[in-house]
Amino acid sequence: MGLYDISTEKSSTVLLVRGAGSEVEPERGTAEPGEASLGTTRKSLNPPLCSDVELQLRRAERWALQAASREILGTKAIRGCCRSVIPLRENVDVWKSQDHFHYGGLMTCGSVWVCPVCQSKISTRRSAELVRAFAVNQSQGGSEQLWTFTAPHHLGQSLEFCLDAMTRARGKMLNRKPWKRLAAALKVKGTIRALEVTHSFQNGWHVHFHVLVMIDGVCTKESLPAIESGLYSMWSSACTSCGLDAPTRAHGVSVEDGTQAAKYVGKWGLEHEMTKSHIKRGKEGHYTPTDFLRLHLEGDPRYAALFREFAEA
Repeated sequence: MGLYDISTEKSSTVLLVRGAGSEVEPERGTAEPGEASLGTTRKSLNPPLCSDVELQLRRAERWALQAASREILGTKAIRGCCRSVIPLRENVDVWKSQDHFHYGGLMTCGSVWVCPVCQSKISTRRSAELVRAFAVNQSQGGSEQLWTFTAPHHLGQSLEFCLDAMTRARGKMLNRKPWKRLAAALKVKGTIRALEVTHSFQNGWHVHFHVLVMIDGVCTKESLPAIESGLYSMWSSACTSCGLDAPTRAHGVSVEDGTQAAKYVGKWGLEHEMTKSHIKRGKEGHYTPTDFLRLHLEGDPRYAALFREFAEA
């Protein structure tokens, strides 16, 4: 059963969905043969204008964060985003819809990784598509689970190493017989993987995967510990075979039911704009890439280099 192709921000995420129990690798801005990319470019943009003061401030912040990204990276794409006219166009269109104004004819970078303006618009659309995917699954008697995977990390490891090692570990796990037996037993229809990244000056880069799992049928809460135990064994073995330390049983893998899956989807902006993942703030010294931009704007010189490493990883 084919569902939807979905993607969000890397600091959090890139997502694509296949059917039939397979999970898609999050290659940035690409789709594998046979997949249809959702696309990331937009023909119109909302300026920071909104009747609600809080939302207006949030939008203004995104434009300020985009300016910080442009200053740090200086790439052609981010320099031209929302600032350059589409080739072969001479004018910029201004459209009014009720109390909103929209620009037409401007180029956009379409990056869910490094552009807060584009990632906001893209994540809104794609999170709605994810809700529809869940609705289709549930209408057919299916259910969802939320699985989280992480591995030990320490200061001094590069983000490139952490991403590469964890991605290879996940690939090994999915290609081994224990996973295939589990997927068949659970009747996994498809999975959607979200990648989230934070950094602290105590422990370095922290990479973890959230996996939204669509299942044909319903699993009881009593069955979740056994699923988690099996996944931990698979994940721990895969991590050590890829040069990572073995994750702890307490933190390496967690399995939660559909209630938590729905809450996680809610972080992507389905109910309130303030809860989107791209404006998510880190906890007590553990900062997201969007936090890097905020802290750069506040004058901390350390975070430009971290954001650049994130963008290049």
